[in-house]
Amino acid sequence: MSTKRRPDHPWDGKRIRALRHFLGLTQKEMAERLGTDQQRVSEWERGAHRPSRITATLLSMVAERSGFVYSEEGEEPAPMGGETLSQWRERPITALHLPPRIVRLLHQAGITQVGEVLDWLQEGEKRLLAIPGFGRRSLEALRQRLIERGLLYGEAGSSEGKTTE
Repeated sequence: MSTKRRPDHPWDGKRIRALRHFLGLTQKEMAERLGTDQQRVSEWERGAHRPSRITATLLSMVAERSGFVYSEEGEEPAPMGGETLSQWRERPITALHLPPRIVRLLHQAGITQVGEVLDWLQEGEKRLLAIPGFGRRSLEALRQRLIERGLLYGEAGSSEGKTTE
């Protein structure tokens, strides 16, 4: 009779901490997004425990969608395009290659940088939808561009206002 050994997943403490930092989250925020508590995230990062297979799968999905790539050499991981999240935050919204109408509406609302868009999404979709002429289709186009660039994942930016920040 053979026993199956559970395959090791790559989510050790260093990788989890690197992903959390890449996403710009505190341990508490990471825990909330993973459906656990801050203590558990701390235990993972310290190596006291490892995440379950289902949590490891979730971590892998989040990493993939955000463009996270772990570097063994200790280099800072970067979103797609090779830039860090903080570098993306400082870029103009035109870097998202949104339709000109959406860029114009965002500029009229005083939003000129990617970081400002992420901050508004953090507060929830209602704030963006309150911009005159900025409707659901504009919001979905904006979300899609942020997801493509690894700056937003899943249903983030919905009424709960979850971004990769």
